[in-house]
This record gives sequence, structure tokens and C-alpha cells, in this order.
Amino acid sequence: MKPAHNTSTSPSCVSAFTEPTQSRLNPFVAGCTITLIAVASAMLDRFGSTQWYLAAGALIVARFANPKRPQLPSPPVSYTLLSVLVLWGFLGSVIGRVFLGFTANSLALFFPMLLVTADRFSRSRIDVAQMLSGLRLVGYAYCSAAIAVTLLGVDLAPLIQFRHQTSFFLALSFAVAISRKDKVLLFITVSAFVSCFAAYPALTYIVVAFLTLSWTIVFFTPRRYAILVSIAFTISLVILIAARQNIEDWRIQYFRSVAKTDNSRTRETLLRLGVDRVSESPAFGNWFTENIAVRAPASINSSVAYVPYHNDYLQLAVAGGLLFTAMWIGVLAVLILQGMWRVARGHMSSQQCQHTYVVNVFLSTMLVIAVINPVLIEPGAAICLAVALVLLRHSMSGRASE
Repeated sequence: MKPAHNTSTSPSCVSAFTEPTQSRLNPFVAGCTITLIAVASAMLDRFGSTQWYLAAGALIVARFANPKRPQLPSPPVSYTLLSVLVLWGFLGSVIGRVFLGFTANSLALFFPMLLVTADRFSRSRIDVAQMLSGLRLVGYAYCSAAIAVTLLGVDLAPLIQFRHQTSFFLALSFAVAISRKDKVLLFITVSAFVSCFAAYPALTYIVVAFLTLSWTIVFFTPRRYAILVSIAFTISLVILIAARQNIEDWRIQYFRSVAKTDNSRTRETLLRLGVDRVSESPAFGNWFTENIAVRAPASINSSVAYVPYHNDYLQLAVAGGLLFTAMWIGVLAVLILQGMWRVARGHMSSQQCQHTYVVNVFLSTMLVIAVINPVLIEPGAAICLAVALVLLRHSMSGRASE
């Protein structure tokens, strides 16, 4: 398909999907779809975390299948640097587990992320259109299970699975529904959002909804309105900063109205403990060898001896130091912005543009949630992160579908 450049009136993202995939089902695509459905529905969580390590290993092997498929161009430098960072964290975590006896370090993040490194060295192309069809099934699985558990009380999976930590699946489902013009999935997604929020009214849901709608506006707004949208976002940001005291008052009132405990003090305590740990070895942390949780202080009412810092980037700084964390955040930001830049420059076909929109929503909501919740240290969520990063590379490379 010949790339369609943006015009002054309509970006390529506005076009609908018109070209179905022609290739056979790739083992990697099938494996990703099945694995993400299992992560989203949490029906296998009762078997422990070992299953996710096995699933990640299987996906890494499957990534090298079908070597005769069309070849990818060399990856950008940002992907190479990300692969180096993954190997850095993985080796430190393995040393800590095998030789030092730390069983709760960062291996749960970096072992699944080896999928990104495997993709870096695999030159065969993934049919992203085919993969997004799989992601639509993931959206249906998560939203249907969420409604069944939170609204109907069906004992399908633990209730905690459908709280704010996994709300990035709601964002993914919404983005797929918009890009595929799937009205049924859109209805189920909105219903699941309302049901999950009613069951556990966390502010994270509001953040996820705002970010998802923002990405949708950015990707699907015609170029002639792009400047107006940018001005509107800038004005909104200035208003939010100016009204921060009113927002704080509203936050206090919000917790009272929904009868939910305000755990801001607990988060502040954990943040202070994390900063103290980072200050002990700011450059390189403990090289990812030691446990990333902290012993729960007396001021925190916890049923477990160790609790996470509730900020994955702070946990990375504790384990790998500020240098690693800065490079990690920088590389991820560059990868997301690269997709935005290619869309803005009109260097993508309509399919590529919509693929990038879906993956960016999935990836960015996951990374934002990680600021306020311990997400990426769960191996299932780490698999989702790795798959999203692999798809982002392929959505920006070559043709949208084979």
C-alpha cells in the first residue's frame, strides 16, 4: 500500500481500515494474543507467577519463527539502547537471584522484557494488522470478565484484577474499538469502565480516561485544527496549575464522597523511604541484585512484611540508580514521540497511523499508571509492556500489513 500523506484538511488516521491481512497466522501473534487474554482475564493467576515466566520464554522463542517473512530494516538507535538496558537489568537480577538469594528483585520485569531484545535481533516482520485483531479479542476478554466479576459477582477471577492497576486494558479496548469502528466493543468498554470505577472509585481511572481521550483527539484531529487543539491543551494545563489548591480540596472531598480511604500519606511515606534508599547509592543503585520492596514501617497498616514503593520508576532508581532510570524513561519517551512525529509528518499510511494510535494508547497509559501504582514489577504486566514496545516498532516500520 502506498503511504498516503496528510493533507491540510484530514490526517491519514481518519481513514478506516480497508485492507484485511492476507498472511497466515504467525505463531508469535497467536502466542501474544493467547498470553494477553490470560493476563487480562487473570483466570490463571491462582497458579502463581511461574506461568508468566514460561509464557514469556515461549514468546521469545516464537519471535524467531518464520525467518522467511519480509525483512525489517535495521531498528532505530533507541531500540538498541533499550535492548542494552534490558540486558543490564536482566543480568543483575539473575545474579541477585542465583548467587545472592534475593527472590523479589527486578527479574519479574526484565525477563519478559527480553522479548524486546529478541525482536531487536530478529529481522522478520510482524503483521501488525493481524496482531491488532488479536488485541480486539483481548479487549473483549478483559471488559467481559470485568463486567462479570465487578457487576454480576461471578467468581471468574479475583476482584483485585479489575481495579485501577490494570485499567490500561480499558484504554487498549477503547482505542481498538475506535480504530476498528467496533460499536459493540465500545459499548462493552464504557460499561466495564463504569462498573470497575463503581466497584473501586480510584482517581487512576480518571487519569487513564483523560489520557486516552487526549491521544484520540491528537491522532484523529485534522491538521488544520491541530494548532487549536495544542492551544486548548496548553490553556488547560495552565488552568490546572493555577487551580492546584482547588484540586486538592476537591480530592479531599472526593475521598469523603466515595467512602474511600485517602492513602496519600502512605504514598508519601513510601516515597520518602524510596528517596532515602536512592540517596545511599544514587548512581547505580544495587545493580538490580537486591529486592525492590521495602520493609513496611509501623505507620503503614499492612498485612505483609514488605510492600512496593507504589512507583515503578522509583523502584528502578532504587535498584539500578538514577543513571539507568533516566535512560529508561528517556528511551521510552523517545519511542512514543517518534510515532507521533511520523504521524504528524505524514510518513505513515492510514493503517500504520491507526496501529500507532492503538499501541501508543496501550503503552502510554501503562507507563503513566506505573507512576502511582506498582504495575511493571508484575510479570504479566511486563509481558504487556514488552509486546506493546515490539508492536510500536513494527507499526512504524514498512507497510502496515503484509
